[in-house]
Amino acid sequence: MISQLKTKKKMPNIDNNWKNKIKRKGLGKAPQEISSNLQAPEFTPRDNRFTGRTKQLGLRVKPEFLKRLKELALEEDIFIVEILEKALEAYENQRKEPKQSTKKLSDYVKVIERKKFPHPNENFTCDKCSEEFQNETAYSYDPVLGKLTKTYCSDCV
Repeated sequence: MISQLKTKKKMPNIDNNWKNKIKRKGLGKAPQEISSNLQAPEFTPRDNRFTGRTKQLGLRVKPEFLKRLKELALEEDIFIVEILEKALEAYENQRKEPKQSTKKLSDYVKVIERKKFPHPNENFTCDKCSEEFQNETAYSYDPVLGKLTKTYCSDCV
């Protein structure tokens, strides 16, 4: 068993013709001149405008969004990235403008009228005008009069 492990298994005979073919044909000589494309600045293939865009941005979007974006770019005869740049610029301008509210703050405030409770035949001093009343109707915001309850006369309510 040990002798079996020590012996190397031979690989099946693979056709080595590809090595011979490369040796016979060769790859040819390396070109000596430098292509003018390597020295020229990067231009867009469509209209030779220099883009200046060097960073790549990858996004995942819904198919409907991509379709609308491509259709708009085709209509305007501009690149998709130019539409996105214009959209960003419009968004930033919209954020800078102060929002003009059509409603006043008073439209959002709900005024709750406090219910006044009458207390007839009471002897009290009005907490607003400080007059004393005997056997009159006192008004307060509490349904039960107590020592700490504020009371008002009929003129101050």
